[in-house]
Amino acid sequence: MISSIPYANMKKLTKYTADRTKCFALFTLFALSFVFLKSSAPLFLFAMYIVSGLIRFDWGQWILKPEARDEAFSHKS
Repeated sequence: MISSIPYANMKKLTKYTADRTKCFALFTLFALSFVFLKSSAPLFLFAMYIVSGLIRFDWGQWILKPEARDEAFSHKS
């Protein structure tokens, strides 16, 4: 069975197309979850990953710079 839920796909990310501020924010969330939640951090991150798919939030598109995002959409067709 193939899922219709769009989970994160970060194949288009490079160091030139990624927004450094958003990457830092995501890394900080990841690190702070381990600092504060300790052994529950993997469960929290996995749950966040599942919820983001259910609400159709695309992490890959969020991290891309706006000009790279426009280019990624133009090549999709």
